Amino acid sequence: MKKILLGFLGIIFMVNLHAGYAQDLHIVEEALVGNKENVELLLEQGADINTTFDNGETALMLAAYNGHIEIVKLLLAHNAEVNAQRFDLGVTALHAAVQGNNLEIVKLLVKHNALINVVSSTGITPLMLAAENGWLDISCFLIAQKALLNACNDEGYTALMLAANRGHLEIVKLLIESGAVLDITTNQGSSAFDLADQVSSRMANYIALCLEKQHGIPEMPEAKVNPRIIPQAQPIYNLLKAVKISDIKLFKTVFSPRVRLRLAAQDWQNALENYKKTLPGNWGDFMLNDFSFVFNGKDDQGKVTINYKGKAQGALLVFKQGAKWKLDEN
Repeated sequence: MKKILLGFLGIIFMVNLHAGYAQDLHIVEEALVGNKENVELLLEQGADINTTFDNGETALMLAAYNGHIEIVKLLLAHNAEVNAQRFDLGVTALHAAVQGNNLEIVKLLVKHNALINVVSSTGITPLMLAAENGWLDISCFLIAQKALLNACNDEGYTALMLAANRGHLEIVKLLIESGAVLDITTNQGSSAFDLADQVSSRMANYIALCLEKQHGIPEMPEAKVNPRIIPQAQPIYNLLKAVKISDIKLFKTVFSPRVRLRLAAQDWQNALENYKKTLPGNWGDFMLNDFSFVFNGKDDQGKVTINYKGKAQGALLVFKQGAKWKLDEN
């Protein structure tokens, strides 16, 4: 009889245990869908506020990601663990709020001592997430809260690199102006400039110009303007002239920052010699007066069609840097 009673009590205990766990899971589910009343009721019934799904996801993480700010406030008021991390990804509620682009929740979590520079299982910080997604307001806030600008994830990417890789120019500007280092490279050897150069010439030119300033490279002197040549074609005209008369100083004034960066790495004189071999091959001993130009594009970027003796020879990309136009390809 005693054994039967103990067995019966054990069954009741296990049933209550599973019932309690099921109740605890309900709080995660209700936080996910944003049902504040049910979350309050479950808390009153003693549900474990830090219960997780199998992957370690908590009610606070799900409410933060989905923008349920009232539930976030409620959970924090009941001492939910703000820095709990998912078992699989290592992300926290702050990561979730950033990924969901929920600035007010991000601020609320930080106010409740969320770790600004917490890293996921792959080394991702909240700032990296904000930069990669292009969330400017969240990036500004995290930087103001002393987020690490130059932290690297497991692949060697910084927040700047992630923003550059996604083409988020305003984030790139923010990070550089805030002090992000430009010379860091990924595990594969790519810099922020390299990544930007594959995505956006505008962004690559901005980063290249910043690199020149950072390294103390003096600005190139501007060449004289030929009044009969349209402004957008001035760099192409000057390129032809530099090749014609072997003028290295004039040659250096022609290019945009991103092209200058590439040409400087292979030596300016060699670059000029390569042009001197290539261009005469197209037009022989050309005369500058034999060329005319037509521009097609926007206020600060476009293509210039080169006409030689009245025949179109192709088009080159140009970019406006300040008040001057520059050749944006080589």
